[in-house]
Amino acid sequence: MSRELAGAAAYRVRQFFAAVKAGSLSEADRALVQRYLTPAQLQLFERMPANDQQHAIAVASRLLDWGWHDQTLIQAALLHDIGKADGGLNLAYRVAIVLLRAFWPAGLEWLAASDTGWRRPFYIHHHHPEIGARLAAEAGSSPRVVELILQHQSPANTRGESGELVALKAADERS
Repeated sequence: MSRELAGAAAYRVRQFFAAVKAGSLSEADRALVQRYLTPAQLQLFERMPANDQQHAIAVASRLLDWGWHDQTLIQAALLHDIGKADGGLNLAYRVAIVLLRAFWPAGLEWLAASDTGWRRPFYIHHHHPEIGARLAAEAGSSPRVVELILQHQSPANTRGESGELVALKAADERS
């Protein structure tokens, strides 16, 4: 097993256990979310399962720790995975997605091509940036928040990306 694959596997194992033990938000987490999100955005945030909420808070907190305090970027961090909220992405699907991405990417692409039946969660996972961007726009988010959500999973292109997008991607990868 390559060093890179081993590192990715270890990260996913940690992420798995964090998802299993995810609980309700702390008062500090609630304060952070309420400080940065509008009421309509907060309604979106509350649609996410607890583990996705905690991941979003971890991404936002990492950005704040790195010195990024722009409201637009923190809103995007808190909402970047909102497109997954209603997609049936339970833990079994998430594990399957990680394994398929590592060992059979073409199979994952095939599964993500249909938005019906048992393949729908694969579709949702693949298209969650577009779905999330649409939901954020419908909730009145700024065009920049919408664009950051839309691009947060795009292939790395640091030469043409804003510093905000590079930071969001890095915080998402490390959280």
